[in-house]
Amino acid sequence: MIGILFPGDRAYRPGIGRELHENFSVLGPYETEFSLQTGSTLADTVWYSEATAAGSSAGAKSAAVLAISCGFYQTFMATFPLPSPPVLIGTGTGVLAALVSAGALELSHGVAIALGATAQKSWFQPTDIAVASLDDAVVLRDTDDMLRAVNAIGAEDDDSQLQADALTRLGVEIALEIGPGDTIVSRLRPHVADTMITGALDTSVNAQNFLDTVAVQKYLNLRYLAERALGQLVGTRNRVGGTEGEDAVLVIGKRLRQLLAEQPLPTEPAEALSGRWTDAVVTIIDLWVENGRLKGYSPGEITASLRALENSTLLPVRFLAGYGAEPTSGHRKKEEGILAH
Repeated sequence: MIGILFPGDRAYRPGIGRELHENFSVLGPYETEFSLQTGSTLADTVWYSEATAAGSSAGAKSAAVLAISCGFYQTFMATFPLPSPPVLIGTGTGVLAALVSAGALELSHGVAIALGATAQKSWFQPTDIAVASLDDAVVLRDTDDMLRAVNAIGAEDDDSQLQADALTRLGVEIALEIGPGDTIVSRLRPHVADTMITGALDTSVNAQNFLDTVAVQKYLNLRYLAERALGQLVGTRNRVGGTEGEDAVLVIGKRLRQLLAEQPLPTEPAEALSGRWTDAVVTIIDLWVENGRLKGYSPGEITASLRALENSTLLPVRFLAGYGAEPTSGHRKKEEGILAH
């Protein structure tokens, strides 16, 4: 199961979502609603006036994070159409963004709550998209649950282990943080299972990461996976040296280039998650591991490189290639699809 994580107020900082605003049109309705209810604009409050942004009220900051997070979600879903809806999981005021994105709460009501209005039960409606609170791992199945969760919104929980356990209880295998910055998964990574994939669409230290990910369509893209493997082959330093190892690495490069030339590797998430391309993924990851081994990297280092690859592509390559937690050779599992759910 894929879980989309919506951050709360901790994600706020002057300039959040500027790249989204300047390169995509999805923020239009969110900007309009923000302006109607605050009497200001996202441009003044967040993007182009740091003094105003720093001095904004707590409610305006919450409303800004809500609006921008919803815009990131719309951009992600338009770029990476998933074969089945993900579960939308919020922490703190991120619960509002999850409910709005799921269609369970009108945008106008979500912004009003962020600005301090008291939530009304009539504002919520059932939805086919699962919504949950990361702070207690509760799935909001009906309007009573939704109202209760919104009324319980407070400071974001700092207990990373409890939140990591919540993702496990919710059945999440791939967790992607949507919204400005990277305030959830960076904390949870040390606490989740080695097999759980954790990614962030936007990062506070490298805003260009978001634009690159969307432009190149890095997520759930098997062709990009093969291209990354070829780049890894070229970019990793050879610690061993010697002509024998270098010759073997050249053979690996030839096989990867041949795979890219001969196989119509899909770029669509539905195809990547279908399991129909298992043999190609096994080949790519076998060559990735062999490249690391030939160049003198330890099993632990190779495992770390595969985990980083998974987090940047959202593809559970170790599972698909049958490696399990450690990159050891042996029997390769073949499953009917990558995800069990």
